Amino acid sequence: LDAYGPDSVPVHLLTREALRVYAERTAPGGWIAVHVSNLHLDLMPVLADLAADAGWACLGRDDDALSDEEITDGRHPSRWVVMARTPGELGLLELADPDWFRLEQRGDPWTDDHAPILPLLLK
Repeated sequence: LDAYGPDSVPVHLLTREALRVYAERTAPGGWIAVHVSNLHLDLMPVLADLAADAGWACLGRDDDALSDEEITDGRHPSRWVVMARTPGELGLLELADPDWFRLEQRGDPWTDDHAPILPLLLK
């Protein structure tokens, strides 16, 4: 899922209802990968809350260790979240790449009717 810009958030894609749609279309053992880079908001807790609410597992990664060559080629730092139905489905990823980490939850999953962004503002 890569529908985000550095300064915009399509909130409707990060709600409990949206995750239900993604889950219906995700194969057993499949993952949902979400690009959450944003200049103003930390969106990782939103995905952590959604995953916990649905009983899914999730991991985050800050992909910011770029070589000079990657920067020259136009690559930018990015933030990612992957989600799966069970922790075991993400276990190999976590073992294979120590840059993936468990996400902190806030306990307030977004819905189509409730999506507070103020607590997510980056300082």
